[in-house]
Amino acid sequence: MRTDYAISTIYNYTLLQKRHVGLSVRKLVYFLLVITHSFFSLSAFSQQLTAVVGLQNGWPPYVIDAERPTGLSVQIVSRAFALSGYYLDLRITPWSRALKEVQRGADAVLIAAWYSEEREQSMIFSDPYLFNEISFITLRKNPVDWGTYQDLVGKSVGIIRNYAYDADFMSTDKVKKIPAADLVTNIRKLQTERIDLIIEEYRVALWTMRQHNIPTNIFQKVYPNVSYNGLYVAAGKLNPNAQKYITAFNAGLKQLIDSGELQHLIEQFDEVTN
Repeated sequence: MRTDYAISTIYNYTLLQKRHVGLSVRKLVYFLLVITHSFFSLSAFSQQLTAVVGLQNGWPPYVIDAERPTGLSVQIVSRAFALSGYYLDLRITPWSRALKEVQRGADAVLIAAWYSEEREQSMIFSDPYLFNEISFITLRKNPVDWGTYQDLVGKSVGIIRNYAYDADFMSTDKVKKIPAADLVTNIRKLQTERIDLIIEEYRVALWTMRQHNIPTNIFQKVYPNVSYNGLYVAAGKLNPNAQKYITAFNAGLKQLIDSGELQHLIEQFDEVTN
């Protein structure tokens, strides 16, 4: 972790505060003190860290595309790798390309991947460091009740290409799945009633709506959740360094969990962004 990373992170979170009306100055300053302390604590031995390249698409609030990428996943993965002697060199890359490069053996890792049996054929996964609640979202004026996929017969659901959704959802023929390149496209299609539902991590969906000035109060989350997805670091099996990277991350993650630092990072991030 370098000093300029800490400084640019302060700048990025200042922008975050301006864009997110729910952030108080006091919360922002407190959170910046926490993360800045972490970054500067690491700077003393940063020259001894070995770089590991991370590839990931922007996926706020977990991965925020900025001059120096930030976000909850970035903080956790960077810290865990640092505790094992690695510096995360994160490069924001379109998801489809990042996934293909890692699966083909690029000397890199994905830092926020969902597990699937299909992906396990080509990648090694870490222990999960976070869990996402994946839900259906619809327009408030068009409420949907669901308990089984039979309740959604005839409904169209917007999905994102190459995302690893729940296996039961992907295998059902009860709903029509409409692929798109990204989440904002799906949100706008739902807003204009070209599809009936989208399936997404609700926190991510709300963030995306706010960033694109789409009113959040016209949408609602549909209960129950479709699934709970773990977030993982993943490396391609064709990469000779894959197991080394995953072992190092898992070791650092265990330290974060045992010390309580992981929970602290999550709570501080939630306090600022909620």
